[in-house]
Amino acid sequence: MSTGLGTLAKVGITSCAWGASWVAVDELVPFTDESVSKVTELIENSVLQGKAGRAAPDLGLIKIEGNLKVDLDYYNCQTLLEMAFGTNTAGVFTMLDNQTKCFRMEIEKNVSRWRFNGCMVEQFVIAGEKGKVLTTEYGLVCCDLTRSATAFPSLSLTTPSRIRYSNSTSASRIRIADQADALAAEDQMGLESFKFTITRGLKKDDFTNEQRTALVPVINGFRTVKLEAKFNRYTVDTLLDWADAGTKLQSDFYFTDETKTFLLEIPEMKISDAKAPVAGAETVVHDVMFDCFRNISNTPMAAITDEARITIT
Repeated sequence: MSTGLGTLAKVGITSCAWGASWVAVDELVPFTDESVSKVTELIENSVLQGKAGRAAPDLGLIKIEGNLKVDLDYYNCQTLLEMAFGTNTAGVFTMLDNQTKCFRMEIEKNVSRWRFNGCMVEQFVIAGEKGKVLTTEYGLVCCDLTRSATAFPSLSLTTPSRIRYSNSTSASRIRIADQADALAAEDQMGLESFKFTITRGLKKDDFTNEQRTALVPVINGFRTVKLEAKFNRYTVDTLLDWADAGTKLQSDFYFTDETKTFLLEIPEMKISDAKAPVAGAETVVHDVMFDCFRNISNTPMAAITDEARITIT
């Protein structure tokens, strides 16, 4: 009898159509944990039969959802990033208005292989924190789940190279400024941490009489894109002044290992919340929340028409 061991776990993926027949995964991803599972609703039996005890329910609708966490890697995350953004053109990831791409995922759990045939990204998060590597989290909605005794395919990561938040190279940078001109060296800011989130607003709970699983999710309203930034020291009022004035801002996040580069660009955003609370005798920190929007007015980033773009070169 096998035992489920995290040390033996692996996640493989490949692109697919929603509900298509199973085809073997062909790409290993540098995941750290997952929580994707199937929940079957129960239809309560309320028939009165002269007894106080409940009768057994019937099986109802099936929902398959959860999160996949992956260390952001210069080489091994491009398919997942495409599923979150929509398009990948030679390492340039741009957003689609009607993103319907999905992928199949197989998780090696040592007892059996869990096969999710059709996974769509509902929410996507990139996070960075001092002294750590950049991480991504994918909130998934899946078509179906089966468990297989077939061996997991022989796959390996391609030249693993995780993206470090705090890097020894001075080329790594984070810049935030108004849209008066292109971002420059004087716009660099030192952040303790950040979190960039895309929420696609999928309608994922449409069911019919024909099946117990949901119909393929569709866009159900505007997506939301947000950026959270944490400064470990409150030293200037610049961000607070921008918040008061409703100033349109721009930002980019650039990381490199001297061989590969990762660039996240945000052409248009406004501050929705800025705080510098005094919490006892400790140093006052500065937390800022930005809402990101389609690019309407930022000429230096005119090539980016949506809320964000990622480039890996």
